[in-house]
Amino acid sequence: MKKKVIIVGAGGHGRVVADALLLSGAHEVAGFVDDQLAAGTIVIGDLKVLASSKAIDVIKREANAFVIAIGNNELRKKFFEQFSAFLEPASVIHPAASVSAFAKVGEGSQVLAGAVLGANAVIGRNCIINALSLVDHDSVVGDHVHVAQGALIGGGCKVEAGATIAQGQSISSYSTKTS
Repeated sequence: MKKKVIIVGAGGHGRVVADALLLSGAHEVAGFVDDQLAAGTIVIGDLKVLASSKAIDVIKREANAFVIAIGNNELRKKFFEQFSAFLEPASVIHPAASVSAFAKVGEGSQVLAGAVLGANAVIGRNCIINALSLVDHDSVVGDHVHVAQGALIGGGCKVEAGATIAQGQSISSYSTKTS
C-alpha cells in the first residue's frame, strides 16, 4: 500500500522532492507543511500547503508519512525528530537516480535525479543526496547529511552525521564533518 506523504518545507527543495515523489509513483503526495506560507497556497501543480508544522491534527488527518524538504541540516533534524513522533518517515528515490541493489538508504532520506549510490554505500536517516552527486562503493554517510549537487564521495569514505558536502566538492578516503 502506498504511503500518503506530506512534505515539510514548501520552498525550492520542497518542489524538487514533490517532483521526485510524483515521478517515482512509490507514494501519494498529500501536500506540504510550511511555517512561512499560508494554508491553501499552491506550491507546484495542484499541490498546496495544508498546514503549519504546529497543526498536528490536520497533518495526521492528511498523511501517514512525511519527508523533510529543508536543506539546513539542523532544521531538517529538528523537524525529522518532531514528525517521527506521530508519522512514519518516507524515503524518496528519484527514478533517474542510480542506486545499487546492495546500497542501503535510511528512512526519510532523499536520493534525487542523477545521483549515484555505489555497491554497499550506506546512507543514514534524513539525508539529502542531491542531484548529480555520487556516493561510491562502501562509503557510509551519517544521519542528517546533505550531499549537495555534483558532490563526489569516493569509495570507502565516511561522512559524519550532520555534515554538509558542498556543491561540487570531492571527498576521498577519509572521514569528514564539513559544514
